[in-house]
Amino acid sequence: MKELFKKLRLKFATSKKGLSHIKELEKIWDGIEYSDDEYSKDEENLAFPTPTFLKSGEYACFSDGSCKGNPGPGGTGVLIQDFKGDVIWKSAKYFDDTTNNRMELTAAILGMEFLLKFSGSIIYLISDSKYLLDGLTWMQNWKTRGWLKKDNTKPLNLDLWQRIDVLTSSFKEVKPIWVEGHVGHPQNEYCDHLATMVINKK
Repeated sequence: MKELFKKLRLKFATSKKGLSHIKELEKIWDGIEYSDDEYSKDEENLAFPTPTFLKSGEYACFSDGSCKGNPGPGGTGVLIQDFKGDVIWKSAKYFDDTTNNRMELTAAILGMEFLLKFSGSIIYLISDSKYLLDGLTWMQNWKTRGWLKKDNTKPLNLDLWQRIDVLTSSFKEVKPIWVEGHVGHPQNEYCDHLATMVINKK
């Protein structure tokens, strides 16, 4: 796809309007989520362990973010299961010029945005990012100081933290669970695979 956009830019090099349209198309392409039928056949029938801590009406949101270069191109991977263990959603999304921490936050945001259809329920955010999970507590302290840290400076990635704040308030409870990364946790490894896959596809 990058080669196609390169050819289009050469073709419309003298047209400001044409180049503007191409730039908009590139932005749209960069934000496209891969739907289920774009995953390989080998991935269609993947089975994951049922999160045994879930009760009826609760959901597990596994997420991971990745960045090549930090800053550089990044990706997010999300997998959501219900209490029966059924995968109800998975997502892989690419982003230009980002950081690893932004991808970790964005992955959780995408998962929670999908789960808004079940607002009022209990959800579990499961990640290997302590930045994300510890930040759910830090966030409350920042809010009481007008979104400032103890040193009166703004937290990094404030736009994403404020989005997380709005989203978490939409659920009955958001419970963070930390898992160690790259040790064979099935859902975590799969989310890592999704996040790196979209980067490597570019």
